[in-house]
Amino acid sequence: MSIIKPQAFFVRSNPLQKVDSRRDLVVSAIVGFKLSDPHHFLTGSEIQDVLQKQIPENETFETWMPKVRGELLVWGSAFSAEPTTSMEVKISCGPISRTLLVKGTRSWEKSRVLGWLPTRFESFTQMPLSWEKAVGGAELSRPYDMLGSDILERLENGEKIDLPSIEAVASAKKLGPTDALEPVCFSAMPLAWAKHTGTFDMKWFSQQFPAQPSDYDWEVWNRAQPEQRLVHGFWCGGEAIYINGMMPNGSSVDSAIPKINARFFAHRKKIQVS
Repeated sequence: MSIIKPQAFFVRSNPLQKVDSRRDLVVSAIVGFKLSDPHHFLTGSEIQDVLQKQIPENETFETWMPKVRGELLVWGSAFSAEPTTSMEVKISCGPISRTLLVKGTRSWEKSRVLGWLPTRFESFTQMPLSWEKAVGGAELSRPYDMLGSDILERLENGEKIDLPSIEAVASAKKLGPTDALEPVCFSAMPLAWAKHTGTFDMKWFSQQFPAQPSDYDWEVWNRAQPEQRLVHGFWCGGEAIYINGMMPNGSSVDSAIPKINARFFAHRKKIQVS
């Protein structure tokens, strides 16, 4: 299959089989632009370079699957002009707005009397806003409801484990090694946390496999946390963008989504069956 596209688009396609045995083609277009000038578009190769530099190796940028609603995903770091042990970072786009609390690195240390206690915060001028920092020493490959369930055992075996460095402002609280984690981050949630809901029984296997069940919840492919998803619908272009605490020079960003639409046209070749 050949794809003809303008330079300002990075395009990916993904075949998808639906319940009714119909085969669909999911086509995704990424448009890159400068926040300082929303009318300055990046080329497809420039978009790939940015993604390779900004997306951590253990995180996935996109799965190229259908979305139920628009969402806001942000990768980057928190920056402070002076060394600090705590700061807030904020992102907003259209109706979505979220603020997170970023703290310096600290680890668990065992006290003779009080047991496991956090060490003092280390100061920082830059802190990556990644899921690795959001879960501390927990393993990202574990399912969401099992995050941190092995931390106490690992501590007792002599492993040095950090605490989370990113918290929700409204729910910041003291943690113990056995407390359930409630990680927060601006970027896409790890694939290991996805819960594919639907009736995966023998009827599905015999009548619908490899398609998804008829009651499959497609919102599993929305990778942002619920706070960063639109209530309904998708981005229209023109929505205001605001970012604070994520620029090396300490400045905030005021920008907007470009008013641009991607349209796709498919030319299908007829296949003669002999």
